[in-house]
Amino acid sequence: CNILALVGGGKNPKYAKNKVAIWDDHQGKVISELRFNSEVRNVKLTRDKIFVVCDQKIFIFAFISFENIDTIETSDNIKGLISVSTDSSTCIVAFPDKTVGGICVKNYDNNGTLVTINAHQSALACFTLNANGTLLATTSEKGTLIRIFNTTDGTFIKELRRGSENAEIYSLAFDPVGKYLACTSDRKTVHVFLLGLLQKGNKIEVDQSE
Repeated sequence: CNILALVGGGKNPKYAKNKVAIWDDHQGKVISELRFNSEVRNVKLTRDKIFVVCDQKIFIFAFISFENIDTIETSDNIKGLISVSTDSSTCIVAFPDKTVGGICVKNYDNNGTLVTINAHQSALACFTLNANGTLLATTSEKGTLIRIFNTTDGTFIKELRRGSENAEIYSLAFDPVGKYLACTSDRKTVHVFLLGLLQKGNKIEVDQSE
């Protein structure tokens, strides 16, 4: 893709930290600038939408027109936590709920249906959707457990143990077909889990034959 989202950072940033510059690499110039009242913590791009994460809000813009089509209020989100489905045929987004350890999943393909998942009792460290947005992997600041949920109805599917000692989780990632999940942390390790899940329509369950 020739479109990039640029946010200023470092000691002498070219762009302000509360601004997103949309750069078209074919034209070699900025084609739009989006300004906000607080620092931009994260930006996600899909084929037709721009998701901008600020301290307590997520702003969604349409490509081409750059019209603000939705604004979501969240808890304090200085980590810029957000996950968006990467399959171009879907548009599902996960973001922190206002309650500690809670995550909301909004399905823009289904009239903005909202599902709330009480994933952890402590604050969130990281979460991610699989490619088509049907699965959500989450972990808390303790970093010992990873939990898998069905985003259609918020049901708990499976729990994975990363370790017995606390760790800071840096990232979670599904493979393209949702068979494996990888986890990186400050323990200088990469854990790869075989999920062993079966999907039957909207229902996802553990494959007992694995």
